[in-house]
Amino acid sequence: MPKAIPEGLRTVTPALTVDGCAEAIETWKKAFGAEERFRAPDPSGKKIWHADLRIGDSIIFCNDTMPEMPQTPRQARLWIYTEGVDRAFQRAKDAGLNVAMPPADMFWHSLPTAARRPKPQFVALEPELEEADIRVSEGEMEK
Repeated sequence: MPKAIPEGLRTVTPALTVDGCAEAIETWKKAFGAEERFRAPDPSGKKIWHADLRIGDSIIFCNDTMPEMPQTPRQARLWIYTEGVDRAFQRAKDAGLNVAMPPADMFWHSLPTAARRPKPQFVALEPELEEADIRVSEGEMEK
């Protein structure tokens, strides 16, 4: 009997439609150490029909926008949990991502940060948190 979840995948796998998929992949390689596992270019070789990437222990799919496909690019958020958020943030900046919010302690999490590609795309880097880091008390969140 075939497996319900293919080898190496999880129950949910995000699929991102982006303008400039090849450029996005190269940025993700530099910024997040993404490993490209598979790429299916269109017949012209200029666009990507499907790509399969690994970031950490997670897989994402991505493809270019194409007139013959009903998918349109939308802003998407990738929450990347990692140790060494400051180093990861600097690596993302060095890869050309624009800073939307630098690392900082916030009432809802410790050290979230946001970086955007020049085209609409959003990535948040998060350190691993312990449950004790966040408490809800009297309707307010406090650290």
